[in-house]
Amino acid sequence: MGIYLNPGNEGFEEAGLADTLKRIYAKKRKKFIFLIDEWDCVMRERQMSEELQKQYLDFLRSLLKDQPYVALAYMTGILPVKKYGQHSALNMFWEYSMTDQGFFEEYTGITEEEVRDLCGRFSMDFSEAGSWYDGYRFTRFRHIYNPQSIVEAPTGRLPGNLKMR
Repeated sequence: MGIYLNPGNEGFEEAGLADTLKRIYAKKRKKFIFLIDEWDCVMRERQMSEELQKQYLDFLRSLLKDQPYVALAYMTGILPVKKYGQHSALNMFWEYSMTDQGFFEEYTGITEEEVRDLCGRFSMDFSEAGSWYDGYRFTRFRHIYNPQSIVEAPTGRLPGNLKMR
């Protein structure tokens, strides 16, 4: 069969996901935003199964490429979206790397200015925050801090929680 939006509902039995989304879009005229975390899990975990990889890429292509219902597709993963073997995969994406963020640098984490502000608000030592939580160094923003660590630090739930002044 296929993947259903609403398992158990007979109305979805005949249509695949892409067809169902096309019908919804035709009726509602609202586009979808797709968030796919670790898009590359099949490539990493099923490295020996080229057929499964091809099926997965075909599914993603039919779901996302040139579809009127797609407003945006945001996919994360450690592998680039590229051509696998003889299969032309998904060639409609802009790819950004953690090592070359370009104009997305400041959105990768929390900037030094934002951390200084948070430390001031919560009476935390900024130099200690830098030593524990300074996660990334880029071209324009030399210090980008790990968001989860910085946000959780005032609660004291982390091993390296910051000492209050």
